[in-house]
Amino acid sequence: MPRPQKKIKKDTVRGFYIGVFHEVVEGTSKRAPQRDLCTLEAAIYKITTKGKKKRNLSEMQKFLSQLYSSKLKDLLIAKKEQESVREKGPKVRDVMQQWLDEVMQFRSKRTVEDYLTSINYYILAVGNHPIQEFKKYYNIDLKSYLEKKKHSTNTVYKHIANMQAFFNWAHEYELSPKIKLKKPLKTKKEPRIYSREQLVEIETFLRNAISNTSPDKEMRKIPEKSNLRLTKEGLIPRRAN
Repeated sequence: MPRPQKKIKKDTVRGFYIGVFHEVVEGTSKRAPQRDLCTLEAAIYKITTKGKKKRNLSEMQKFLSQLYSSKLKDLLIAKKEQESVREKGPKVRDVMQQWLDEVMQFRSKRTVEDYLTSINYYILAVGNHPIQEFKKYYNIDLKSYLEKKKHSTNTVYKHIANMQAFFNWAHEYELSPKIKLKKPLKTKKEPRIYSREQLVEIETFLRNAISNTSPDKEMRKIPEKSNLRLTKEGLIPRRAN
């Protein structure tokens, strides 16, 4: 008849009671994990309002058994999560971190920060799901979340495009199924329409600036009577008062 497996042992060198968790590896040939439960002193003495008081043998066994059960619960939960990862694949946040680690080697700091913002929005919108369990409605959830943040259509497009870049990468590395995200249509700026008189004035101004020996300085010296003003977008007509 096999000897019963010892669940709690004493380490007199280190001064600890140690739990040996055979339940975690039951049915396998793996070695049972061991975890510290408490110090020898913590098992022998309990803290009361009147100070330390020595436990009797029954109390000490009950105390150690409670510590063992609590630690065993944590280990079984961790084991279940590991098995889930093996079955469903890693969580999307972990894969995103791998993507960022690679992207950082080739892209600018600004681009990486932009990707990180998109990642955070995605996690807040749909959660840290297993990457193999992507649902089609996550696309809608992400778009709705970004719109609730009062982002423009072009900004929503950018963040979804960033996530598409991530999923393309994950699929290439066989970490996820092929995922196609739908993006909103980008808004186009309407072209500025100039009158014939305005075009003549712009042409005259530019000809005068080009003929000058210091064009960079002269480009900023717009005559006071001119109907033009210089902006980041170039020369545009002044608004009538």
